Amino acid sequence: MEWGIQSDHIAIDGNEAWLVDRNENALYKADLSKDECDLVSMVPTPFSIDKDPLPFYRINSYCYKKESCIFLMPDRGESILIYDLDKKKISKIEINNPLSVRLSIHDFWEENGKLWAVSHGLGKILLIDINKKTIAEYYDIFDNPNILPGHEAKKVGNCIFNVSRNSNMICEFNIASREKKNYEIHGLTEGMYTICYDNTNFWLSGISGKIYLWDKEKKKITELNEYPKDLKIYKEEVGKIEEIGFPLEQEIPIFYKSFLLGKFVCFLPLNSNQALCNKLLCVNREDFHMISIALNEEKDNTTGLYTLEYIKENRIAGILCERNNLISEFGVNLNIIKKKFLKGTYVLSIDNIAGFAKDSTRSWENC
Repeated sequence: MEWGIQSDHIAIDGNEAWLVDRNENALYKADLSKDECDLVSMVPTPFSIDKDPLPFYRINSYCYKKESCIFLMPDRGESILIYDLDKKKISKIEINNPLSVRLSIHDFWEENGKLWAVSHGLGKILLIDINKKTIAEYYDIFDNPNILPGHEAKKVGNCIFNVSRNSNMICEFNIASREKKNYEIHGLTEGMYTICYDNTNFWLSGISGKIYLWDKEKKKITELNEYPKDLKIYKEEVGKIEEIGFPLEQEIPIFYKSFLLGKFVCFLPLNSNQALCNKLLCVNREDFHMISIALNEEKDNTTGLYTLEYIKENRIAGILCERNNLISEFGVNLNIIKKKFLKGTYVLSIDNIAGFAKDSTRSWENC
C-alpha cells in the first residue's frame, strides 16, 4: 500500500535523498527524479505502547549522510543512531541526559570531520566525533540553567548563535576557540524562538510573533511593525475557533523556523491549536516590506503541521503540509514552482506496531 511520507527533514545528496518518516520511525531513501521512496530500515524506539501512545513519533527524525553512514538525530529519542549502508546495521551514540528531557536535536553542521549539534532540550552544544562515533564534548549554551534556548540555532562562520525563549539573551559560541559570548539585547521585552542571518544582520522572531532586526556590530535592535493585514492568528478551544489578532499580546509561539529565500527572509508558522497560522511570513530584506503567502489552499484557521524539508542554495524551499502530504517548492519570487508527493510503502499495521512495541523497545534484530 502506497502512502505519503511525512518527515521533518530531507537530507539531499545529489539526486538521492534520505529521510525518516516521523510517524513510523522508518528510514527511507528517495529518488527525487521520480518522487518515490524505498524503505531502507525500521529504526529502533526506546518507547513501548503501554508507556507511550506514540512510540514511533519523532524519535530520530533528522538525517545527516556522511559517506556510507546515515546519522539519525534524536528529537524525542534518547540517542544518536547510525545506519551503516554497507553493513546494513544500526549502531548508536549514547547521550548523557540524566533528567530525560526531550533532546530536540535538529540543528547540526559538519566542520573538519566533526559534527556540531545543538540540543535545544539539554541546552547544550554537542561535539560529535564522526569517525569514532562518540560525543567528545558537551558545552552549555547559557551559563545560567534557568535561561532556556529557543527553537532554532544558526552557524555563521566558526560561530553558532542561539537565542533564548525566556530571556533577552543571545549566545555566540566559537567552535574553533571553544569560547563563548553572551549578548543581552536591550530593548527586547520577550524571548526569542528563531534566528536567521543574511550576511549583514540577524533576523529574530519573538515568542509573540514579532519580527526583529539585530545588528550585532552596532548593538542595535529594531522591531518591524508593519505586518500584513491578512496575517491572522486563530485559537481553537473545544471545537470553537476565534481570531486572536497579530502580534499576540500573550506569549504563544507563532513561528518556529526561519530561512533565506532570494531577497526574502521567511518565517514558518508552528500552527498549533493555541495559535493557528497558515501563512508564511516573508520580509523583503531590501525595503523591509512584509507579505504573507498561503501555505495551503484551505481556510486560514485549519490545523496541520508545516515542516521545512530542505533549502536549495537559498533559491528553493521545500515545505511539507501535513494535511495533504504535499511538499510545495517555493522559489525566490515566493511562487510555488512544483508540488511533490513522496510515495512510500506503508510498513506498520496496528498488529505490527503492537508486535514491535510489546517489549520495552522495537527489537534491534528487526532493524
